Amino acid sequence: MDLICGACSQPNAVHARYCAGCGAPMDDVEPTSPHSPVANFALIVAAVLSVMAASAAIGGAGAADINTVIERDYFLRQEKSHALFELLRPKDVKVFVSQDDGLFTAQGNEWEIAVLDDFVELVTRYDGQSQEAVSEYIDRAAKISNTDRSYRLPRAKTEALHNVLKPADVPVLAGKQRRRVSVQATEKDQKTISNMVRILSGKRSECDGLGCLFKIRSKRRPRKSIEVITPGAQMHSYIAVPATDCNPTCDEDR
Repeated sequence: MDLICGACSQPNAVHARYCAGCGAPMDDVEPTSPHSPVANFALIVAAVLSVMAASAAIGGAGAADINTVIERDYFLRQEKSHALFELLRPKDVKVFVSQDDGLFTAQGNEWEIAVLDDFVELVTRYDGQSQEAVSEYIDRAAKISNTDRSYRLPRAKTEALHNVLKPADVPVLAGKQRRRVSVQATEKDQKTISNMVRILSGKRSECDGLGCLFKIRSKRRPRKSIEVITPGAQMHSYIAVPATDCNPTCDEDR
């Protein structure tokens, strides 16, 4: 055991009356035992957990809630509604979808619905406008922030994604080769497509690995009261149906 001087933190012999470093009296100093390696490790773990908890509290405030189920209705042209339904209907995609003529309905967590909002905005941005208007946008975007990326997916999903992006009024240039979809688009639109590819790959948030340390992942839909948000309509609530492993009507194994 040592006597630690309160004035200069100098360790001294247990019988010392005055500090060897600064000369301060040691009468009121209690002997201190050095921590064992196990005790030191416990202190380090406690400090790390404290920092992690603080980080979770700070980061969680702006993070999307992946456990709250939201339902969104989208009113689309029938061919686009059908193409989007075919894109999201495989059973390994965690978003639950249905369609009725031009009404496309999706259930997902906060992040998934936010991605769908952006994706629907992208594919309907130039609905009803001329091919010249779309070409002008693509040419203008190419001078500012155009990017080329390739996305690898299973063959059926590659075909489905290409079908959604290939119409002339969608302001991206999309090509398909085997199991890859190549896309030329602005950085912002490319981010939207990249997030959609994450959804198609069964992901439920934007993060991976350590980035998801503070996010709780849920593999099944909870049975609880959820928010239903419909564009142009008042928000209301209903009770979610129990989770299933398959989207509606996906009887066949795709």
